[in-house]
Amino acid sequence: MYEVSLTHAVLDDLCGKVNLRRQSLPNVEDVSDFPKHSAFWSSDYACVLLWPILGNDVNDLIEGAAVAQDYLNGVLGEMDKLSKHIDGYLVLALNEKPSQEMDLVVRSLELSTNICRKNAIWPELNGGSYCWSRISDVSVLGLPGLAPKSSEKLTWPVMDKDVRLLWLEVCEIVAKSVGDSHAC
Repeated sequence: MYEVSLTHAVLDDLCGKVNLRRQSLPNVEDVSDFPKHSAFWSSDYACVLLWPILGNDVNDLIEGAAVAQDYLNGVLGEMDKLSKHIDGYLVLALNEKPSQEMDLVVRSLELSTNICRKNAIWPELNGGSYCWSRISDVSVLGLPGLAPKSSEKLTWPVMDKDVRLLWLEVCEIVAKSVGDSHAC
């Protein structure tokens, strides 16, 4: 059996190419028990949560995904309070390729627009070594060969006063809307 902890090196590499850095799991009220080998990467535009699913049946997946989504919703909500509106990506690490029944649940979870983007991955033997099937489906990691040219933050274009005021008004409306969507 392939060890989930080995996923950290793969995700460290992929996340590093898009300026996501591994950090300690953020504190969220009412969540203090994480599956072993859970991990968190973030930047100023996105975060990725690796959440191992403990067990191999449909109920384990449903329950694990629900707890992970609640936790990530709390993380995103706390960031929204700080006016840091970022995209959230939940990576559910399964122990093995899902059965047909479990695959239906995986598809349902991945298609759900509730809280964040979700992807399930699992280890598969490929040419004598293990790889994480479907890890390239995690859209924030989908272009791993394109590293940012600079570690500097992007700069905004120069705008005249009227355009700047309109932009600030739009940002305020969007921020309130996004913040409201994460309210519990």
